[in-house]
Amino acid sequence: MTKNWHIFAQNVMSLTDARYFAAFEAEYLCFSCNPEEAAFIAPNIILAIAGWTEGAKLAGSFGTAESDEKIRSLAAALNLQAVVLQATHNFSSLTDLPLILDVKISANDAFSAEGETKHRHFLAQQPTLSGFILDFENQQVDYSILNLYAAAAPTWAKNVGIDETTFSNYTRFAPDLRGFVLEGSVEEAVGVKDFEYLEAAIEIITQER
Repeated sequence: MTKNWHIFAQNVMSLTDARYFAAFEAEYLCFSCNPEEAAFIAPNIILAIAGWTEGAKLAGSFGTAESDEKIRSLAAALNLQAVVLQATHNFSSLTDLPLILDVKISANDAFSAEGETKHRHFLAQQPTLSGFILDFENQQVDYSILNLYAAAAPTWAKNVGIDETTFSNYTRFAPDLRGFVLEGSVEEAVGVKDFEYLEAAIEIITQER
C-alpha cells in the first residue's frame, strides 16, 4: 500500500531550515512566535524567510501566555495559514482562525477516565479546528488514540519513532494519519547545518509516497 505522508516542519529557525524542508515538499513550515521558546524568531525574520521559500503553507506556534489580540495580530501580519496552539490554551475567541491543536499524549491516556475525558473534550472542538498535532513525547504510540484524532481531522504525529522497523505500522494501523512533525534546529554557522539527524527520517517518510 502506498501512502502519501505529509511533513509538518515545526520550529523552523532559519532560511536553511525552510529551504531544506521545502525541498522535500513539507506541507507546513511552522515558526515559533513564542518569545519564551528557544526556537523563537522575530516576525520580520519570519517574513523574510517566507519570501525566499515556495510551496509550503506558513504556520506559527504560540504559547499559552500569548494574548488573543497578539495571536490575531501576528496571524494577520504574517498571513499565517495555520495557528498552532497548545491544547490547554483557551482558544474560544479564536475559532475563526485556522487553528491546529498540539495535544500531549501521556502514557496512561488510553486506560484512564481522565485521559478519555481529555480527548473527548479536544475532539468535541473539531468543527472549529483545522487539525491536530499529537505529541507522544517519545513514548510508545497508542494507535487507538491516533486513529480517534486522525478520523476527525488532519493529524500529524510528533516525537514518534520513525525507522524501517516500526514505520510500516503507521500505514497498517493508522491509515488516516496525515503525516509527521519534524523539527528544525540551530545552525552551526550562517547557512551551515548538519541535517544527518533528519535525513534518515525524511528518506523513510518520502519513500512511501
